[in-house]
Amino acid sequence: MPQQINLHQAAREIFDSALRAVNPREAIRRAVNLDGSLLKIVETEFAIATQEIHVIAIGKAAPAMALGLSDVLGEKLTNGVITASPLLAGQCFDRNQWLVFAVGHPLPNE
Repeated sequence: MPQQINLHQAAREIFDSALRAVNPREAIRRAVNLDGSLLKIVETEFAIATQEIHVIAIGKAAPAMALGLSDVLGEKLTNGVITASPLLAGQCFDRNQWLVFAVGHPLPNE
């Protein structure tokens, strides 16, 4: 029986680790770094001291990815547009920064 419990625990740890690895919000937070006026996205750097930052996020992962960018960029984010399914589009966003559109799927809506 202890062998079975250990296998169950190992499977749970693997599953939890996989979910963390593919979490869109966390993936963005790992890929995007802001250090003063230097924005680094993976290995590409941008000097943003006088630049506005506008973002477009589209699709199922858009809300989570947008939240990840908000986490990293904070007030440096000028504004953004998110399109997502009505269920996902209902997440909490700073409406001064984000314009959120609930879109139809699989057929487009207005």
